[in-house]
Amino acid sequence: MTTVERLKSWLGEPLFLVPQHPGTKIPMVKYTQETMESAQQEAYQTMLENSNVAVRLGEFSGGFCAIDFDDDQSLEEFLQVNPLLATSARWKGSRGAQIGVRVTGAYPDTSSARHATDTVLSKKGEPIGRPLYEWRSTGVLSTVKGTHASGCEYQVLVDNRPVVLEFDQINWPDGWPVPKIKGPREEAGIERELVNKYGEPYY
Repeated sequence: MTTVERLKSWLGEPLFLVPQHPGTKIPMVKYTQETMESAQQEAYQTMLENSNVAVRLGEFSGGFCAIDFDDDQSLEEFLQVNPLLATSARWKGSRGAQIGVRVTGAYPDTSSARHATDTVLSKKGEPIGRPLYEWRSTGVLSTVKGTHASGCEYQVLVDNRPVVLEFDQINWPDGWPVPKIKGPREEAGIERELVNKYGEPYY
């Protein structure tokens, strides 16, 4: 079974895969100029067999998104309120883990969140909120196979298909910021100051 076949068997389809230079997250191709069709070419498939491999998330892979946790504490807190997602596809690089889900319907853009009161020290020695998660979707790559920059191999932690759900079926622990789906006004790029000055637009 080829790398592509294994990944599709695990993560399902559609799945837009991107080759990355071994041991890095640097793409080997201008993937934004590639299509599902061009990615089927023999040269592209050969690169996938001999490189790190990432998934182009969100709309390019049929709503396949990932929730990235830097530490086990945040992951455990999340799974306590999402027992179903404990059975969803999960993998890791050097620390933490990423949970893969397939979202039907609308979902937020990529964003990250920190705890409001639980702090850790930054590299500069300053207290900052403990990292909670990164919601990863359209516009972002997630590496799922190959060698991490630290030298370890990416590991499959849960070898199941991603759970399929709507975004609002995901639960978030008390006190955690929740990623927000953009509404019509945000999508249209309407500035809040204009709304304050001229009033709410009609829809």
